Amino acid sequence: MSVDKEKKKYIVRLNKIEGQVRGVNKLIARGAEFDDVLIQISAVKSALNSVSKVLLEDHIREVFDREDEGLKELIGRVEKALK
Repeated sequence: MSVDKEKKKYIVRLNKIEGQVRGVNKLIARGAEFDDVLIQISAVKSALNSVSKVLLEDHIREVFDREDEGLKELIGRVEKALK
């Protein structure tokens, strides 16, 4: 994937997260139930973790420029650590 396409992919995902954060802000402003706010905050955190994992995985693949079992194992361990 080209650098521009990768950047666009990340920007699109981050824009969605930005919208989620604005939604949380609106929930709080209108006095939504505590549980509803926490659920949405959890969703934002999960989305950010997902972007972090993809960014890191793409970076590792770029740095090592190969796809083998050791690399897959490393990525799997990093993903577990980021949960």
